[in-house]
Amino acid sequence: RNNGCAYTAIDSGKPVLCFGLEFQWEGVAIAWLIPDRAMVKKHKFKFHKGALKYFDIAAKHYNLHRIEVAVNVRNSYADKWITSIGFEYEGTLRKYGVDKADHKIYSRLF
Repeated sequence: RNNGCAYTAIDSGKPVLCFGLEFQWEGVAIAWLIPDRAMVKKHKFKFHKGALKYFDIAAKHYNLHRIEVAVNVRNSYADKWITSIGFEYEGTLRKYGVDKADHKIYSRLF
């Protein structure tokens, strides 16, 4: 089933992060990201600039009008970063994660 796309960024043979989109229905996708925090910190400017470009390119390529992201409320770093790349807070999903943690939902509209 083709319901998404996934990528891995590598530096010197080591994964920096894995990320992608899961398509929900026409025009809407959920973005996900699994980072190696030390590697992302090492490449923070490339990471930030790449993310800004990626979402614009992905929205156009996949004809998306909405991309959403859920961020664990305990992850203040991700919380600040996601807004810095143009996502807006929409609300809190209570007991959303596998560990029953609350998550903030953000979206970026195109």
